[in-house]
Amino acid sequence: MVDALTIHSYFVEYPESKWLVAAAVFFLIEVLIIPGVGMFFAALAALMLGTLILLGVVATDSFTLEVAIWFGLTVFWAAVLWKPLKNMRSKNTEDNDVYRGTSATVEREPLRRGETGMIRWSGSSSRAMLRAESEHAFLDVGQKCWVWEKQGAYLIVDAAIPPKQNH
Repeated sequence: MVDALTIHSYFVEYPESKWLVAAAVFFLIEVLIIPGVGMFFAALAALMLGTLILLGVVATDSFTLEVAIWFGLTVFWAAVLWKPLKNMRSKNTEDNDVYRGTSATVEREPLRRGETGMIRWSGSSSRAMLRAESEHAFLDVGQKCWVWEKQGAYLIVDAAIPPKQNH
């Protein structure tokens, strides 16, 4: 059976392992429990610190120094990656903000619920789908419609104007 003394001895003999275990724990917290709170940056910092200790770049004679380095690396990764990750996460929302509430016109053939079709939006043809919750089974060619959102390559439209969203 593994006891606390054995675990402590292992971490003393292999000091990088505590940071590699911490990296795994931080990553699991980010993915499974509370995503979006920065545990990803802490995981990257712990992984990097564990690697630096393993390579002999960082001395392991002071746990306080290790924690200070880990904290500094966490701040570094947050500063470097926060904006790109935020942009990547919110790209869909920003796209929807551009389209939502704008008008378009059905073109070529009627736009039927469950099928794809074409609309004229902002002077160009765009692929579209009638919103699944629409009160209409179809929209006729030439009929004005309103964009509710963008899903992938399709604009989701309806004859009704979408409600305003607060951001």
